[in-house]
Amino acid sequence: NPVYVKVTKDVLDSAFINILIRDYGVGLSPERFDNVFRNMGDSTKDDSDDYIGAFGLGKFTSLAISDRVQLTSFHEGKKYDYLMYKNGTGINIDLINTSETNEPNGFVVEVKLPYSQLINVQNAIKNQLSFFETVYYENEINPTHAASFKECKITHYESFSINSNVNCLSILLGKCVYPLNFDNMNLSHDEKAFFRNMSDSKVAMR
Repeated sequence: NPVYVKVTKDVLDSAFINILIRDYGVGLSPERFDNVFRNMGDSTKDDSDDYIGAFGLGKFTSLAISDRVQLTSFHEGKKYDYLMYKNGTGINIDLINTSETNEPNGFVVEVKLPYSQLINVQNAIKNQLSFFETVYYENEINPTHAASFKECKITHYESFSINSNVNCLSILLGKCVYPLNFDNMNLSHDEKAFFRNMSDSKVAMR
């Protein structure tokens, strides 16, 4: 299923940007949401080796860059809006609203960041997400960046993949992305050219 990533300028305060990430999975019922988000170590992926994660830590990573995160679950015709936020004693999650919806099942994470973080956000999106053909990226602030994301060149091999983008050459092992730092690899000029030519050989379809 696709994952949709959107970057916009905050409508109430132009000094901030909003990042929205939406998947089209099964969504979470209130009961499942409470089990997953209110219990450290619980995860929707702990029964399979086909996914990133399984330790239940990914659900809190957005709090590493923001003190407040909006969470929305679409599940079986219902929309559940939550606010997750940090205070001096820990992490709080409040159910803000429940309503009927025609939206398909899935989950949304929305984070507000200072506008000064836009470049860092764009670099992270391109370097980390451009391997995955099911990620669809829209950037209302910088449409050119979203267009270049679609043009990232990827070559898939039997046990790894290589991606050539504007910022660095990266390699995908499993489902984790690692930048290739030629300065630390003691490669000759011809060897560096070989890797870059490998990356240019195929274009990923989005």
